[in-house]
Amino acid sequence: MAYHTTNRRSTGKTPFSIAYGTEVIIPPHITVPSIGIKVGSIEQNSEQMRINRDLLEGEREKAIVRVTSYQQRLKSYYDKRAKIR
Repeated sequence: MAYHTTNRRSTGKTPFSIAYGTEVIIPPHITVPSIGIKVGSIEQNSEQMRINRDLLEGEREKAIVRVTSYQQRLKSYYDKRAKIR
C-alpha cells in the first residue's frame, strides 16, 4: 500500500494515480477516519470518476515528459563523472 500511495521522483505522481486517474484512499480500518474524506452519493462519485478518467491521458503525458527529463538529468550526471578508458 505504501508503494502505491507515495509520489515517485521520476513522475511526480503515485503509481495508482497514473493507472487509475485518482488518488488512493487508504481503508479506514488502517487509519483513523478524518473529516477531510467526504462521502458523497454514488451519482456524484460516478461523475467525478468519469471526469478523472477523461483527464487521465493528459496526466500520463505529463508523467512521460517528466520521466524523460529525469532520465536526461541522470544521463548528464553520469556522463560528467564517467571516465573514458
